[in-house]
Amino acid sequence: MNILLSESAVRAYADEYIDFIKDCLQRFEVFCALRLGKSHKEYEDRLGVLELGYQQLTRDTPSLGNRVLSILIRQISELIELGEALDITAGRCEVLIRWFLTVDESLFRRDYLDCRARSLARTTYSDPLFLEIDKLIEDANYDSAIVEVFKILECNLRHLVQPASQLHGQNLLRKAFSGEEGTLKVAGNLGEQKALADLAAGVYGHFRNPSAHRHVFSPDLGTLVNMIISHDKPLTYHDEVTAQTVIAVAALLIKSSTILAIQNNLVNEDGRSMLPFGSV
Repeated sequence: MNILLSESAVRAYADEYIDFIKDCLQRFEVFCALRLGKSHKEYEDRLGVLELGYQQLTRDTPSLGNRVLSILIRQISELIELGEALDITAGRCEVLIRWFLTVDESLFRRDYLDCRARSLARTTYSDPLFLEIDKLIEDANYDSAIVEVFKILECNLRHLVQPASQLHGQNLLRKAFSGEEGTLKVAGNLGEQKALADLAAGVYGHFRNPSAHRHVFSPDLGTLVNMIISHDKPLTYHDEVTAQTVIAVAALLIKSSTILAIQNNLVNEDGRSMLPFGSV
């Protein structure tokens, strides 16, 4: 999935998906296999149940509208409209549904969960952050996504603490979370303050810098030509799960920095809406 989902969110989406497969598709397959329909109208009614279930399942994921399951619904509708003998209609509908369940279902499930994750991301991350990383993740540019999210974090920190010198990278993060006067001080013991600074600088140093400076491998000429011809996904040092995790941590740091800035009176309540990325 493009964006990490919590366990409870995954369970809720998975349960809804399982109910749809069981109640709408598998029952329709059994209905056709046992030739229970006494008229074409009864098969149309079963198709209507499938369409309604599909609409409810994808109510928050409109981009699924032209995917593999919508093609199945159209094919079944066209078969019923042919008005052939009921046994033939039922048999052909059964074949289509069974093919979907055994071959295409895994693709649809992946697309469904991905779209659900993307929909959740719109409410989890701010628009600037989401818009910066969404296309990069979709195109498997995981290194670039990590670089961009840390650019946003640095921009946010400069806006909040306004360091006198042009600090950047780990130096900026350690300064911003140092707890010194005019920085993002944690209301707790020094250990908590140091842990936050170490987390910020550590994630930056371990994940952001390699994304910007390392190469995965040096392919030979033949491999490179094949990659260009086949339009393969870009070379990337980090995988998708790593990128998703790092982005989630960076987003947490962006949110935490904004909250701490308000608590430390670095910005006032009226200024909260003026923060460029503070609503993440």
